[in-house]
Amino acid sequence: MELFEQFEEQDGVRFNWNVFPSTSRDAKDVVLPISCVYNPRHKAQTVPVVQDTIAICGNKDCGSILNPYCHVDLASQTWTCRLCMSRNRLMSSVAGQLPPACDPANSTVEYNTARTAATPPAFLFVLDTNAEPEELESLKDSLTQVIDQLPEHCIVGLLSFGSSVQFYQLGYPHCLRSLVFNGAKSYAAKEIEEAFGYNGGVPGNRRMEITNQFLIPQTESFAIVDALQQIKANKIGPKEGDRFARGTGTAINVALSFAETALNQGFVRIGVFTAGPATIGPGKIVDMPLKEPIRGHHDIQNGSALHHKAAAKYYGELGTRAAAGGFAVDLIVGSYDQVGVAEIGTLSHQTGGVIILSDSFTTSICKESIRRHYSFGDENVGMAHAGARAVVEVKTSSELKCQGMIGHGVSLAKRSKAFASEDKYIGIGQTCAWSLASISPKSNYCFYFLNTAETPTLPPSNQSVATGVIQIITHYLHPSGVFRVRVSTLARNFGPAHGLLPYFDQEAAATAVSRETAFRMQHGESADDTIRWLDTVLVKFCNKFGEFRKGDTRSFILPPNCTMLPQFLFHLRRSQFVQTFNNSPDETAYYWHYLLAENVYSTIVMINPALLAFELDAPEGIPVLLDSISVTSERILLLDTFFHVIIFHGETVAAWRNAGYHEQEEYGNIAELLDAPKEEVRELLSDRFPLPRYINCDQGGSQARFLLAKLNPTTQSMDMAGAAPGTVVLTDDASLQTFMESLCKLAMNL
Repeated sequence: MELFEQFEEQDGVRFNWNVFPSTSRDAKDVVLPISCVYNPRHKAQTVPVVQDTIAICGNKDCGSILNPYCHVDLASQTWTCRLCMSRNRLMSSVAGQLPPACDPANSTVEYNTARTAATPPAFLFVLDTNAEPEELESLKDSLTQVIDQLPEHCIVGLLSFGSSVQFYQLGYPHCLRSLVFNGAKSYAAKEIEEAFGYNGGVPGNRRMEITNQFLIPQTESFAIVDALQQIKANKIGPKEGDRFARGTGTAINVALSFAETALNQGFVRIGVFTAGPATIGPGKIVDMPLKEPIRGHHDIQNGSALHHKAAAKYYGELGTRAAAGGFAVDLIVGSYDQVGVAEIGTLSHQTGGVIILSDSFTTSICKESIRRHYSFGDENVGMAHAGARAVVEVKTSSELKCQGMIGHGVSLAKRSKAFASEDKYIGIGQTCAWSLASISPKSNYCFYFLNTAETPTLPPSNQSVATGVIQIITHYLHPSGVFRVRVSTLARNFGPAHGLLPYFDQEAAATAVSRETAFRMQHGESADDTIRWLDTVLVKFCNKFGEFRKGDTRSFILPPNCTMLPQFLFHLRRSQFVQTFNNSPDETAYYWHYLLAENVYSTIVMINPALLAFELDAPEGIPVLLDSISVTSERILLLDTFFHVIIFHGETVAAWRNAGYHEQEEYGNIAELLDAPKEEVRELLSDRFPLPRYINCDQGGSQARFLLAKLNPTTQSMDMAGAAPGTVVLTDDASLQTFMESLCKLAMNL
């Protein structure tokens, strides 16, 4: 595990197999394909930023970049590409010395280029005026703080939408004037461009004048805030029995079309703030009459959701346009009802935008999440370390093929010898390049690879062991305004299938399987089919690597470095990522969004939540099993599910608190016990984004269900609870013990 974390610290990457299977047959035998979770904005102290000219392989079918695994001949001033074995001339600037890219310690290097952004960072805020007045006022207060903290070189635009869409001319000095669009009408991008006055043949200076009418710099924040305060909630409510007329799809189309015309060479974020579902125009989720319920999972699965397919297609097309332009679209929701995240969220999935899902714009969670997201401070989240207009490309040595990528991005349909055939792809495949639009230190992408070699690869003459090489090249716009290229060249030895297990990273493997699970369901596969696929993968894996005596299930043993994988997948099968019952399509889309973006550690927390126990004898907190037997009356449990943080007081502890013992000096240890989990929560919330929901509950209380639903139900009845410590979990789910017994039988009989 320590070795895997070293790789992650150096290159921002975690492989499931840290020695690659040597042939296609070995790759099939190990069941799980080679995969890695990679962060292109990983903030490692060891990554050098250099000004050198980028040395690119001259082979048109390769195009890889000089790296530590290339052979450099200073005498002849040439270097040999490790991926295609072509010889190339060294740059004159490095005559007589090795360039930094060849340093063995620099497996990841970043290049500054001479190219800079043509426009300053731009923020377009799109506000829903059908929100309740107090909701809109709270949102405006949050955005006022955001605008005040933006750097002075940023430019800002404001839009609002309801039955119509208004794009405000902030540069008009005399009054608040706007360009108005019909929210119920479907506009072509050309129509919107002409409405702004960007007709064909308009000279550059005139185009700049038009742009400056709608976007003004942060230095004029007083004018922006003044315009923001003049935006009022819709005073004319819908007629009785109807929803508000809300043209969300048209509003996003207007903002995107403007960005494509005026801001096509810089950093752009479009923030959509909505308080209800789209009911008119393209992309509507539901009709206005309240008698038509908004769609649920069952409606989508059986095809009875009237507007779902059309809306998903519409927002998917907008997402493709946004990704092509390098624009990020963020979706911030303040509503108890569904608003269409399952459809509109496609924009954020495709562009690397964020989704903030809250009950109200007035909640502290929503306000703090908005502040963190747009922060330019030194936090791990926010705009300070965000990259834009990102494109990632994967290149491999001849034995390896890229099967695909799962993460926030879209295919660039770039063909090369580095990608696998049509029947072998996983996720977004049949390409070796993807548009990621926005990337940040929180952006992680999972790549899948296949070894196609029929026979083991022979090592080069200067090596004793054959290695497979993967190069991940990321072009992006750095927050400094300079375009950069990050090159990570990752080499791993080849080995036979029977020798790979000591180099297996079960957490990275669980992350890769979890992403494929979410991707399958996101693209229409049923929960039953997904669970069947998960079970098949796990049974085959246990059959291959488990040790057992035929017919004796008690003899079944997995090696130490993969014993947790069945438990991870057991909890994944029970999680909200697979079991959508009791969750709306919007909530499920929100959960999938972050499962497809977070790093290995956060993903494991999502599928196998961390549980700490605090007792009088251990007030500092100790990890305990995610099991019903961990619940006792004299404990406080702290459960972190990533989306929720729950403090659960046992019956006895709750009684002590209710009696006020912690307020008495002689019971200082009880006060310490009650404060310890709160301090732990403060540390958890310090860098978590989006902010999780905080739940403080007692054993036997209604909100205790949030914790009990995540526990392995070892004790499912009063009889079982009487024979062992713990609490009763009423569920039809099998326990982990029953699951493992069935798994052992199936693996042994395969």
